[in-house]
Amino acid sequence: MAATRRPLWVGIALTPWLTPLVFVALYAAYYVVMGYNRPGLSWRGTLAFSYLFGVPLGYLGVGLGWLWVAKLRRWHKLAVGYVCLGACVIGVVLFVAFCALLGNYNNVMTGVLEKLAIGLVMGLLSGLIFCLISGIPFKARD
Repeated sequence: MAATRRPLWVGIALTPWLTPLVFVALYAAYYVVMGYNRPGLSWRGTLAFSYLFGVPLGYLGVGLGWLWVAKLRRWHKLAVGYVCLGACVIGVVLFVAFCALLGNYNNVMTGVLEKLAIGLVMGLLSGLIFCLISGIPFKARD
């Protein structure tokens, strides 16, 4: 019996492209719901920036995540919870490393909670999108 309803390569190919789009949509929805007024904020610019850096980082994350998914498949534990747990860890590590590469090495630890939170959310979002696209079940199949 197959472990997923759809091929995993479809999730691998589409997840890095959909994650920045969903993240910016959730970001915009948060600002609308909270009633914030940011007249100088360009949503297209935010989306372009997130694609500029998000897609390459997303493919790196999916490459690392593929190793985790292969292990889960071998252990017969391929389920949404396990995939998202690994995606959260990978998201945190990649985002903190990315911020360290962009910024001054002396200031890497400033705003560390925000960096950890954004990495965690991006990893969780990527894991959920990957699971939805690939058809990974909520409960592992033996």
